[in-house]
Amino acid sequence: MDINVFFAVIFAAFLHATWNGMVKSHKDKYVAVAAIVVWGFTKAPISLVSALRETSVIIALLIGTFFLKECFTIIKAGAILIIFTEIIFLKFF
Repeated sequence: MDINVFFAVIFAAFLHATWNGMVKSHKDKYVAVAAIVVWGFTKAPISLVSALRETSVIIALLIGTFFLKECFTIIKAGAILIIFTEIIFLKFF
């Protein structure tokens, strides 16, 4: 996977997390997310792009922890570790 595609999809995940965090009030951000993800589908395998898009869960968790002062628990840390491990396995397999 090209590094530019990787960062574009991560950026789309960031947009998706912030879009959900703002209670889906601005629909233009969703269009940007969809456009970046579709562009990623043309540059890399769909399974990789789809998996990376789901990193929005991690970004939403970090936004909640740092900006909304939610508790960061062991379960959340374990979930992040599992997601990062799966992303690393995607790169190798």
